[in-house]
Amino acid sequence: MKRKQKTETLYSFMQRTCKNDRIALVDLMQKQISYLQEKICIYEEMLRDATGHETPQLTDKQKKRLAHSGRDLGNVLLSLTEKTFSPSTILAWYRDLIGKKYDSSKSHPEHKRGPKPISENLVKEVLRIAESSPDWGYERISAYMKYLNNPVSASTVKSILDDYGIVPDPERDRNGDWRLFFDCHLDSLMASDAASIEVVMPNGALKNYQVVFFERLATREVWVAGITDSPTAQWLEEILWKEIAKENGFLKGVSYLIHDRGTIYGGRVHKILKEAGIRGKWLPVRSPDLNAFMESFVKSYKRECADHIVFTSAAQLEYCTREYLEWYNHERPHRGLGGRMIHPWPQDPDGEIVEFSRLGGLLKSYRRVKLAA
Repeated sequence: MKRKQKTETLYSFMQRTCKNDRIALVDLMQKQISYLQEKICIYEEMLRDATGHETPQLTDKQKKRLAHSGRDLGNVLLSLTEKTFSPSTILAWYRDLIGKKYDSSKSHPEHKRGPKPISENLVKEVLRIAESSPDWGYERISAYMKYLNNPVSASTVKSILDDYGIVPDPERDRNGDWRLFFDCHLDSLMASDAASIEVVMPNGALKNYQVVFFERLATREVWVAGITDSPTAQWLEEILWKEIAKENGFLKGVSYLIHDRGTIYGGRVHKILKEAGIRGKWLPVRSPDLNAFMESFVKSYKRECADHIVFTSAAQLEYCTREYLEWYNHERPHRGLGGRMIHPWPQDPDGEIVEFSRLGGLLKSYRRVKLAA
């Protein structure tokens, strides 16, 4: 019920926007800002009573974070938004704490000794990737820099982003205790699972669709078997027959298929797999940790793609899913593979670094391309 109410609220908000009710929209956003400002004022009053300081005592790292965000607003908007520190103070923090460190117009005595200074171009590339993909962590950015022939460690990436007051979202946790066991059998293992996605129908009702995935554990490559609102064992049987008949079907070379106890894996599914030389392995009840690779993928699929889109048709869901898999299999670094990509696209080592995006910029990637003269 709560999800339906959220969907209805979102639709109402979108309708107001589509009707060009811009004045009401701006007024609503201003009320949100006013509410947050009032909340901050209350927190500052509580802090002042607790510490006796008239203004919060910020560390240099906290000043950098404020300065990084405030610099883009400018004096006028800062004066309207910031009630604790003056715009000149915020901009001075940026100039003194951020701007000077990477100012190449002057010689810095501290750069004459110690570690090799970070080049300005390297800093710009790290910032460019971090700002356009704020949910990427230090290790993923580092992996992309290595892929782009600009090797830089995750600690250096962290140092650069700290200097600019940028704090990216943490990367996913590493896989659990099954890694060593799976590594001994990866070449023969495939896993399957289904993601449940709700699609908004024209009448406003929500319909549940099942997106069934298969993952080859040795390479982490993932395929979508099919998308349906009526998942049955017979539906999956037809898909498996087609894949087994293909010369290069995704089931070729697999000895074991790991899956949960969903009803779609019943019927004649195991018999079909056995005829193809594949043994289906049912997982115990309530044991998602035994299918950790597949569970991790489904979580990534939802967090990086599905959770950001309001689907209004099965065709849209299918298109977005296939776009995500193209990005996932060819353009996304994987921590479990040491920062490598599964099947990276070829790139020109002497080309320019170009940003590519899918789904309106939701999924970004970078590679070197030789541009026309």
